[in-house]
Amino acid sequence: MEIITAVWGFVILLVGRQFYVSFVGGVFYVTAIFVSELFWEKPQGFQAIWIPLLFALLGWGLTLELRRWLARPAMFIAGIYVFKELPIVLEINIPENWFLYVIGGAIFFLLSFVSFDYTLMVLSTLMGATMILKAAGITPELSLGLLAVMALFSLSSQFVIMRYGQRVPD
Repeated sequence: MEIITAVWGFVILLVGRQFYVSFVGGVFYVTAIFVSELFWEKPQGFQAIWIPLLFALLGWGLTLELRRWLARPAMFIAGIYVFKELPIVLEINIPENWFLYVIGGAIFFLLSFVSFDYTLMVLSTLMGATMILKAAGITPELSLGLLAVMALFSLSSQFVIMRYGQRVPD
């Protein structure tokens, strides 16, 4: 399961803006993991692997049809995921507060109307890095440095692809 999460995180990290169906699929994937952990204490077999992958494929397929209309609510959920999981990965002691997580999701949702591409670049960077760091289980001291390296790599590669690549169809 961690390998799938890390690979998906790397794809989001690398091409989250250009191929934003992978971003939305990743949001569906981590949402399905969260929901399956609510229903089953320790998901095994089908629940642990196939349910998140089926949700990811559903998100991927729906994004092909709905495009930005589905990507914006996915940014809201991804913002919640980043605000909830990144402090845990970095072992920053912040009390769990769902109100703050929802505010974080709302910030990214509203920013997507101001600048969809740049918001998606930043959020895919943070989400991909969080997925990779969480799956790898790296120590917090090393996680902060890796987060910085992954952010620099992701933002620069996505910006170069955006600047010199083909325009993403809406």
